[in-house]
Amino acid sequence: MVIFHCNGCRVQLLVYYSNVLKDRSLLLQILPYIDGFNHVSKIAALTDVEISLVRACVQNLVYYGVVTLVPIFQYCAVYSATPKLRQLTRCAGLQRQCVEFCARSARQLPKVSDIFRMYAGMTYGSTVRDLCRRLRPQELHINERKLVLFGVLEGLIRRVYKYPITLNNDESVSISSEHSTSPVRTYNGLVCVDELCCQAGLSAAQLDDQLERDANVVFVVK
Repeated sequence: MVIFHCNGCRVQLLVYYSNVLKDRSLLLQILPYIDGFNHVSKIAALTDVEISLVRACVQNLVYYGVVTLVPIFQYCAVYSATPKLRQLTRCAGLQRQCVEFCARSARQLPKVSDIFRMYAGMTYGSTVRDLCRRLRPQELHINERKLVLFGVLEGLIRRVYKYPITLNNDESVSISSEHSTSPVRTYNGLVCVDELCCQAGLSAAQLDDQLERDANVVFVVK
């Protein structure tokens, strides 16, 4: 049994894979790299631990409430503001946390009004890149990565996913990567672009480019 301490809470994590790890101290190597930005593959590479073990450990940490999972940050991603965003105009405590978390520097804190404007600008069809080009968060002393992370964690915004659907079921679509081309079944609208990127080893921009050029593929956004 390994004991983790998180925000003063004592969490007991049962280790079911002790046969795989001879030195359980390796488990403690997941933790410094779980920062809301590193995905499982990157954490495995940084810690030099097998990815299946990292995945199992993260799953246990999620189960016990020590960590939570958030979408990978991408400038091509689309987010949408939720009704909970109104709380940012009313709750002084939430405002203080948001300002401190989203600041590029502790010496220059952003204004709540600017943060709210960026969140409110997150709508269907507008990517994070579009928003940054329009509102220029650097000039507002806002770290856009932390802005998105805070918004997702607090429920102020939600990720909008794209699901491709093949109109002509008689034709299959192939996803090509730098090293190989692998056939993929026709899209049924149940698998989002993010998951397809992981399967094919492509960036969202690369996959989007391929799918956008295929006249048989349309997207459902939700």
